[in-house]
Amino acid sequence: MSYGYGETAKLRDQLAVRDRQLSHARNETALARAERDKLKRRVKGGACPCCKRSFVALARHMKNQHPEYGK
Repeated sequence: MSYGYGETAKLRDQLAVRDRQLSHARNETALARAERDKLKRRVKGGACPCCKRSFVALARHMKNQHPEYGK
């Protein structure tokens, strides 16, 4: 018998840390997806993702004004 910190307790703590990390990663993923979906809706509506202005010819604007975007 021992009064020290048992192997089971160490493993339980490691598992708790991994669970928190997994939960955090899932939350970040959900936020990134929501941001991506919002941006996709804005671009579909003709709004430039860089300067936040609306354009009828968004593709031409992106090519001429923001050629580095998306690379």
